[in-house]
Amino acid sequence: MLLILDRGDGELPPYGEWLDAAAAVLFTARGESELAGCDLDDYAEVRTFADYASATRLDRDAVALAQDHNVSAIVAVAPEDAVRAGGLRDLLGVSGRGRREAVALRDLVALRDCLERAGLATVQCAPVERVSDVYWHAERLGYPLRVRRRRTLGWTVVAELCDELDTRAFTRGGLSAQLESVPSLLVEAISDDERRIRMTRRADGRWDVPPGCPWPALALARDGLALLAPSDRGAWTVQVASPGAGCDWRINTVVERSAGRELARMQAGLGTRMLEVVR
Repeated sequence: MLLILDRGDGELPPYGEWLDAAAAVLFTARGESELAGCDLDDYAEVRTFADYASATRLDRDAVALAQDHNVSAIVAVAPEDAVRAGGLRDLLGVSGRGRREAVALRDLVALRDCLERAGLATVQCAPVERVSDVYWHAERLGYPLRVRRRRTLGWTVVAELCDELDTRAFTRGGLSAQLESVPSLLVEAISDDERRIRMTRRADGRWDVPPGCPWPALALARDGLALLAPSDRGAWTVQVASPGAGCDWRINTVVERSAGRELARMQAGLGTRMLEVVR
């Protein structure tokens, strides 16, 4: 039995086609009116959750399902569901990426901490939870600084601070819209002559690198991916950075590029099916 977590974004994916119509239970945020126009014949059961993103009932239902059936895999293709799916795999003893690994690929601070503990160099950064953190890390790391979203997809840049005047302007009024909420930000040191190289590993294991890419940069990217995703197939992008003209390469980001059908099949343990050639 497969458990599918469906966040309800866009059209309902053809999970049955993707997973060769394997027996599956669908947990979804979609309402009954939306599901009325969908083909649900491939599912053994469909359960809807109006408060899907925060529903503890979903987790309880997953535990109850595992008590009645052998849940062999949990499929969750939405990036926002990765941590929850990892936690359920840990709880239910289901193979696949656990919560710790999922958090490391979602939280840029956790990702770099994981790599640093293994002895791999990363771009230096620090978490920011309050205004005083920005000033403290500016004193410790020095200007200029880049402020980024810590857990949102793509880790978008919020601001670049060149001096204390920029810091004052950025922190005026606090770091979040609501005083009771803790901002999810990080700061990292940058340099005027910073260099970056982006490399992609294809699903077949081959690497695409830009012309003239230094061997130490590629070796570091391979080591980082081997640590974070030792048994995963699929496509990944690793970006490394150097603060100057030397060869002091550091891992900046690691992003999974597999999505949709390919990701669902890997999570279900089905591998990647080759398309038939029509002659």
